[in-house]
Amino acid sequence: MTMCTRRFILAVLCISQTVFASEPSNISHGTMLGDVSEHAARIWVRTTVPADVTCALFEDGTTSEQLTQTVCTTLASDNTCIIDFDGLRKETDYRYVVRVGTSERQGTFTTLGPSLTQKSIRIVYGYGYNHREKK
Repeated sequence: MTMCTRRFILAVLCISQTVFASEPSNISHGTMLGDVSEHAARIWVRTTVPADVTCALFEDGTTSEQLTQTVCTTLASDNTCIIDFDGLRKETDYRYVVRVGTSERQGTFTTLGPSLTQKSIRIVYGYGYNHREKK
C-alpha cells in the first residue's frame, strides 16, 4: 500500500467519524406513559443517539409549567430513559411535552382517584416495532 493510499484511507475514516459523530439527537421510539397512580406517572423514551431529554409537565388548561425534568440517555441504557413525576394531584388532567434535539412529543393523562370503581381506565400495550412515517 502506498503512502498516498494510506493518507486517503485515513482521510476517509476521519471524515466519516466526523459525519457520524454529528448525527442529530432525536426521539426514535416513544413516548410511552406508564405507572400512573394517584400521585405519580412515568414516561419512557428512546433517542437516536445519547442525548439530554427534557420533559415539561403542565396541569391541563394551564400554560405555566408545573414540573420540568431533564434526564440523559446513554449507550449503556440503549439510549432509553424513564422520567419520573411524583407529588401529582389525584384525579387531575396533565399534559406533558418531551423534547430531544429537534423532536417534540406531547401527551396527556389523568391521575387516578381513590377508587377505581368510580372511573374507567384504558390499558394500552406498547411494543418495539420501529415504524417510521414516510415523508
